Amino acid sequence: MRIIDSVLAILGLAGFAGFLAIIAVYVPEPVLIVIFVACVAMAAFDFAQEIMRKRYGRG
Repeated sequence: MRIIDSVLAILGLAGFAGFLAIIAVYVPEPVLIVIFVACVAMAAFDFAQEIMRKRYGRG
């Protein structure tokens, strides 16, 4: 995985988190915030898994 791919993936993850954060600020429902946190955590976990798979040749 080239460095530019990692940078763009991080920017995409940050954009996704920022979009969800804006919604969470304007609609401050506790359950909605928990769902948003879970979604961002799953996306970050998938990103980390993909980085490790590409870096160590597992896949």
